[in-house]
Amino acid sequence: MEWTKRYLLPGHAVQHGEIDPWLQANGRAIPDLGYVNLRSVGTERWNPDAGYSPSGLKDDYVTRASSKWLSCRLKDFLLLECTGVMINPARAAVTQVEVLRKGQQIYFTAPSNIAPSRRNGSPRTVCYFISGIVAKSLLRQPMTKPENSLFATPDHRIILWGFKHEFQRALSYLGAVSHHRNLVFDSCFGECLVFKTLPEGYTRAPIMAPFVSEAEPYQHGPSDPTDNTRHFSSYDFPNGLRYDTEVLP
Repeated sequence: MEWTKRYLLPGHAVQHGEIDPWLQANGRAIPDLGYVNLRSVGTERWNPDAGYSPSGLKDDYVTRASSKWLSCRLKDFLLLECTGVMINPARAAVTQVEVLRKGQQIYFTAPSNIAPSRRNGSPRTVCYFISGIVAKSLLRQPMTKPENSLFATPDHRIILWGFKHEFQRALSYLGAVSHHRNLVFDSCFGECLVFKTLPEGYTRAPIMAPFVSEAEPYQHGPSDPTDNTRHFSSYDFPNGLRYDTEVLP
């Protein structure tokens, strides 16, 4: 994702601001993020009529007795705002997240009143959860690039059909908490989101000092364990995962 000036906006405009009717009934007020401009870039134009809606899935679930319980579970998940550093950007208040700026980079962190600092005094990274349906998963096998590609280093990735209105709000939230009005994101198949690890062989060296003089983002360094489950047990998430990170099946 990238931030850009309005007069340089590329790609296709992505409309947002609507709420799925099934999720309006709870009466909760959610932040107005309509001032954030979303633009999609990719090989295919963004299609506002494509994808899946929460109410559409609910209707499908309730017609089958064996899966009625899924509709309740889905709604509870979609309406969850946050729990500690776990943030639902489609529902959370903008005060739940702060930004740590390092040069041209922006890192999303938890305020100290929400999550305790890391051992070196730096803030904890927030972990966003975005709802949708998996279009393609390459978490257990690598995504390889074409042989004639200039950058042929493989990575692991997952491609997600975000739920209508929910994923647009989630992306707008990133712009809102970082005080950027324009957000450009890379899409796949027109309306899918791509989440990927660092390329094979790449790493981001972490700060090794026991206490740093200024806040530093937590990077997944070469000496860190590759077991991804430990981040969920400790609520201590790095900014990006290494290629060799172990993912549960």
